[in-house]
Amino acid sequence: MRTRWSGTLQLLILLVLCVLVESHREILLHSSIVDTRNHRGWRNHSQFLGLDDPRKLLFLIHFDSRVDVEEFRKVSGLALNHYLPWNSYLERMTHLEAHQLEERFPEIQWIGFLESQHKLSPLFQENHPQEIVWLRVWIHESCSTEERDSLLQTLDLEPYEFVDKFRLMVDVKQGSSALKVAHELVEHSCVWFLEPQVRVRLHNAFAKEIILENEETVVDYSRKVGLFTWEHKLQGEGQIVGVADSGLNVDNCYFAQSENLNYLSSFRKFVNNASAEFMTCAQDVALNRKVVQYVMFRDHSDAKGPKAGHGTHVAGSVAGFPINGHESQNFKHSGVASMAKLAFFDLSSSESDDLDLPQRLGENLFSWAYSTGARIHSNSWGTEIGVYNTEAYEVDAFAFEKKDFLPIFSAGNYGGCGSFSTVTSPSIAKNALSIGATLNSFKSWKRFKDDVFVKEFFDSFPNDFSQESVAYFSSQGPALDGRLKPDIMAPGMYIASASSDSGKPSCSNEAAISNLKYFGGTSQAVPLVSGAAALVRQYFMEGFFPSGLRNLNNAFSPSASLIKAILINSAVEMKGVKHTFSETQECSSSRILLSSRPSVMTGAGRLFLHSALYFSDEDSRSRYLHVPSMCSSCQKEYFDTFLGHQRNFFTSFCVFPNPNEEIRITLVWTDPPSSLLSSRDLVNDLDLFVLFNGQNISGNCNFLPLLLLLTCLQHKDHTLTRLITLDQTT
Repeated sequence: MRTRWSGTLQLLILLVLCVLVESHREILLHSSIVDTRNHRGWRNHSQFLGLDDPRKLLFLIHFDSRVDVEEFRKVSGLALNHYLPWNSYLERMTHLEAHQLEERFPEIQWIGFLESQHKLSPLFQENHPQEIVWLRVWIHESCSTEERDSLLQTLDLEPYEFVDKFRLMVDVKQGSSALKVAHELVEHSCVWFLEPQVRVRLHNAFAKEIILENEETVVDYSRKVGLFTWEHKLQGEGQIVGVADSGLNVDNCYFAQSENLNYLSSFRKFVNNASAEFMTCAQDVALNRKVVQYVMFRDHSDAKGPKAGHGTHVAGSVAGFPINGHESQNFKHSGVASMAKLAFFDLSSSESDDLDLPQRLGENLFSWAYSTGARIHSNSWGTEIGVYNTEAYEVDAFAFEKKDFLPIFSAGNYGGCGSFSTVTSPSIAKNALSIGATLNSFKSWKRFKDDVFVKEFFDSFPNDFSQESVAYFSSQGPALDGRLKPDIMAPGMYIASASSDSGKPSCSNEAAISNLKYFGGTSQAVPLVSGAAALVRQYFMEGFFPSGLRNLNNAFSPSASLIKAILINSAVEMKGVKHTFSETQECSSSRILLSSRPSVMTGAGRLFLHSALYFSDEDSRSRYLHVPSMCSSCQKEYFDTFLGHQRNFFTSFCVFPNPNEEIRITLVWTDPPSSLLSSRDLVNDLDLFVLFNGQNISGNCNFLPLLLLLTCLQHKDHTLTRLITLDQTT
């Protein structure tokens, strides 16, 4: 949102939390909208057999307005752990207990059954090409061991395994038998949700051998355009970045311990629900040059199979740095956070084209990196679907529990035909930073005249081939519930980084080419942003804020929301195009001009970190970083804190910026995981307003009169980010 002002400016900025909307009478389920005004309640349902019926069934409880959760738990005995929009909860109880709730609490407006068809994931309703092999069964936490056992005995299931006490994986045959088992399962009163497990793929579009002639590297390009900054020794020192991918060639020049040492002590055999002590070793973190942890979930190789080299490549873009340092020809291909270290989780075996994820991503994937001190996690993979599924839920759950943990995911490579809502799970998770891909600089394209995409468009539209344009394959939003995705963009086509092909850690100039390879995809954009996120975290942890000078007295560990806000705030408008293109002729080629940000193609825009971080010893008078404090006496408790569950909160503050300068105001928060039953994934709803000369400006809405502003707010995208850009330049 932009406007032009000159002269002295005073802005009143308002932040409002409206967790639950007062007037809604609907319950938003993925399968339907239950209008409580005309939908039959539990007493008028065929499942109602009288108050003396001893069965415990699943009920939807709808309140007339917001409810104080903690207080209502005390007086009612309900768990209220499972929120559904609007103002509703899922509970399991008897008919008599439902009757007593209605009698005691007039604020309960409606009670009805969770019907069997509501329990099935939308993936069962779609004509999806994937074959169903495993079913995920979610069991209500109130079900006893005996009830769970009776569920298994009654259904006489095929092979199964418990993920935990309340989650079950059922092995089913392909086709109609899977649906048959699913429909049997949802009839049980302990089962509240069921979905098929979907395949997980790397988001790599292509790979090519390296060409070093007239090379423009990520480092060169980044310095030139201000994408990242090294001038203040922000190179990732003291930071550890988690990477989960196909494997890592630790002998490559960019990761090797030295030419005479290895990483044997860093390798960890995967164990479910491992303790932090088992996961990592403090000595490895302190002494290892690059790889502080390597979790062998499947194997410890990146050399074979259809995914070979992918993990090594993305790890190199995050933090690769050659053994012989700055003197090597290899140095110019170092990662964004070249002095950071890596905690690596190997998700792949050479036999399969898919990745294998552990069940419970929080406990059995992210926790491994977290145990080493990693707070940024780079993930260049995803499913092939955009539904908010278990993977997205688990990403949100872990990030909500660990407020300093930022998971970064690729948006996907399904945007070639320009279709909307092609961003995949888990990138559509609310607490994930979703990354789309731009094209690279014009200079780089001259080397790729044989590429089919380049052949199609370069001669006719050469000016389109720059970082101002979206890569044709990059998935676009919005998320299926209307949230803005992807969040930001970064270069992702023909990125040169570490190769898994070189088995020996030779860093000689003659061997430079053997250490590198080109890859392209949203996979390649993610590690660039992950490295930048590590630099942002280092910025705060070394006390650059607020003075712009390194001062450890000002150091603090930022939350994931603050890092995410800085990255989004740094993004700039993309003024190029997106070409639709399909090598398999699935759609015709076209040329689409990009709309103003935020947009479903570019999110908040292209990452431009140099525009967000303030340093006092450079010509940065045109920018200043302000993180508003919760209170005037707070030194380090910036507006980077936890607010009580489902409570209203209101705050405001004034800003007096210099005239003729652009102002960017960004609000980001960490949201609880959504219900898998819900069609609306946002739980907490925060609004950002700017008041200026009687005009109201709302985050993610246009600069409009009040009447149109209210219309915009009623139909806003419900994303987790509110972004306002005010351009005062004359």
